[in-house]
Amino acid sequence: MNSLQTKRIAVIGAGNVGWILLNRLLASGVPVENLVICDSDERRASAVAGKFGVRPISLSDEAACTADAVLLAVPPKAVPDLLGAMDKWLRPGQLVISFAAAIPLEWLESWLPVDTTGQ
Repeated sequence: MNSLQTKRIAVIGAGNVGWILLNRLLASGVPVENLVICDSDERRASAVAGKFGVRPISLSDEAACTADAVLLAVPPKAVPDLLGAMDKWLRPGQLVISFAAAIPLEWLESWLPVDTTGQ
């Protein structure tokens, strides 16, 4: 069994990278009910959610808080504020993967709670 099929995944960012991530996750067998999308532009998040059949959320939504993996698909300049907003709900054991260009892993990990894994 594909281990991704049992994981809850939150994609943060509904631009080109978020679109590609959702497309590939669904193609690899991740159930639609295990995926959520969040974007600072709620209309864009809703449009992408409608295209893929996933649920649009806000950062304060429980689905973001309980995700096994959080995929950051935002521009590099948005990462500091985003991580600041996520600090309230990130928890040990969550995997945070950044697709933002030029963000050093050490910097990303310094913003994450202890025992949260940054990639």
